[in-house]
Amino acid sequence: MSVLLLIQLISGSGSNSSGSSKSKTTSEMLLAYNYSEDCVKKILKAPGTAKFPGLLEKADHIKDLGGGRYQINSWVDSQNGFGALLRSRFVCIVKINPSSYQCEDVSIF
Repeated sequence: MSVLLLIQLISGSGSNSSGSSKSKTTSEMLLAYNYSEDCVKKILKAPGTAKFPGLLEKADHIKDLGGGRYQINSWVDSQNGFGALLRSRFVCIVKINPSSYQCEDVSIF
């Protein structure tokens, strides 16, 4: 059942033009989340230990700011300098351009 929901989330469930537009927006939003993971990993002490939310939870952590900009307000579990696994919150603004992306701001707390 979760696989069906995942497929509908990514591909969109309608056959009309607004469904197609929503599908493009949803996939771009998830792409922005993936880019934010890259930006967050650059700041972490142990980026190889980073664990982010699952796909279905990620969708709830993304806000479309318009103009190809997205705000991701989420969490990451990773090891600190002493090897302890900690959960940190992060906020990242990602701008998606036609051939690249840019992290405009990243804050971990």
